[in-house]
Amino acid sequence: RAVALLGVTDVALIDDMVSALSAHDGAAVFSTIDRLVEAGHDPRRFASDLLQRFRDLVLLRVAPEPASHGLVDAPEDQLRAMTVQAETLGAGTLTRIAEITHNGLVEMRGATAPRLLLELLCARMLLPAAAEGDSAMLHRLERLERRFTITEPPPDQPVRTADAYRGGWT
Repeated sequence: RAVALLGVTDVALIDDMVSALSAHDGAAVFSTIDRLVEAGHDPRRFASDLLQRFRDLVLLRVAPEPASHGLVDAPEDQLRAMTVQAETLGAGTLTRIAEITHNGLVEMRGATAPRLLLELLCARMLLPAAAEGDSAMLHRLERLERRFTITEPPPDQPVRTADAYRGGWT
C-alpha cells in the first residue's frame, strides 16, 4: 500500500512482467497487469518504470559491466537476475520491446483508459509476427535462434554418431 501511495512500482511486478515477456507467457503478462491495477498502481507509471528496466537490460546486454560505471543502479542480487533477463531476451528483442513501451507511453498521455493501452502495448510485445519492420524481424530471428541453439552434451554422456545408428556407440 505504501509503495502505491508513493507512486513507485513494486519491483516484483516489473520482474514478473519481464519474466512473462521473456517466456512469451501471455496469461502471466495480463495477470501481472491485473495485479498491478488491483494494487492501485498507475499503468502509466508502471510503463515508465518498465521502460527504465528495459534500458537497464539493454545496457547490461551491450555494455561491459555497466553497474561498475554507475550506469545501472541496482543491488547485486538484482543485477544478477537482470543479467539473466538480458541474456534471455536478447538485444534485438530488448530494443524492440523498449521501443514499443516508449511509443505506448506517448499514446498514454491524456488517455482515458491507460490500463487498456498498457494491455495493448503488451500484446504488441507478445506478437512480433503482427508487426513489420526490422525490429520485429530481428525479434523473430532471435526466437528461432534460441529454439535451435545446439548445446554441448555433458562430458560423461555418450554422443550418438552415424555409427550409432548401425548398432553401436562411438
